[in-house]
Amino acid sequence: APAALPPGPRAEQLRQDSQRASRDIDFLHAASFRTDIARGDWFVFFGESWLTPKWLDLQVRRKAELLRKGMHLGKVECTEAEELCYEEEGIVGFPTLRIFHRGARVSTFEGDKNNITAIEAFLDASLLNLQNATFLKEFALKHHPPQTPINQVQGTQSSSMPPPSALDVAMEAARNASSSVPPRSPRLTPHNKDGKITHLGRANFDELVGLGGGWLVMFHSPRCPHCVRFAPTWEALAARVAGRYNVAKVDCLAEPGLCTRYDIAEYPTIKYL
Repeated sequence: APAALPPGPRAEQLRQDSQRASRDIDFLHAASFRTDIARGDWFVFFGESWLTPKWLDLQVRRKAELLRKGMHLGKVECTEAEELCYEEEGIVGFPTLRIFHRGARVSTFEGDKNNITAIEAFLDASLLNLQNATFLKEFALKHHPPQTPINQVQGTQSSSMPPPSALDVAMEAARNASSSVPPRSPRLTPHNKDGKITHLGRANFDELVGLGGGWLVMFHSPRCPHCVRFAPTWEALAARVAGRYNVAKVDCLAEPGLCTRYDIAEYPTIKYL
């Protein structure tokens, strides 16, 4: 059901602020909603009129910047789009803030709806995840090398699971990257400032990856010929994306526990973490 206007002496002021905000806010309408959000990435606010002033402030400050990065902002007025809000999107409270990628719902903000800083941190983390997922997919499709099953490198028994294709690996990593947004710092500063690969192991893996910023990680073995041939490409990638993405390697012979944790079945395997 629609949310009630907050009680108290500020109610009339909230109404007036919302009326002014509604004149300038960018709306999404029920009739064209699916078509609109199918084009690119969207941060959508489902809510009532009196909740709009902070959203308008976000739109005024960041719309141009976000559009350059491929992220659109839009509000759905649920009093005028009840079927869309309640039946199609299952909205149960206001405001509801959601990220969509090419028409598919990616994530919903679960934090303090009155904290615009937290909302923007969610938006920034979502945008970075989507950008990294897209980048990884494109890189993997273009550069991903052949893979060697672990049993062919280490001499273990053959697995009954067929090895995934490069496309499967890329799509899985992209889904993992965009399926959830971790509660990280809004700055999300990459650590790859000098264009060098970071070598991750049990001594630093959780600490560094836990700091955020997004990590492109190659799980490999020094005994794998495909890995050896692919190494210069991975090093070139780290140099090319310096300051934008963290690029790392995990040696599965030296760090079997980490590779087991991420279900590595063949070398090299690239994941976005």
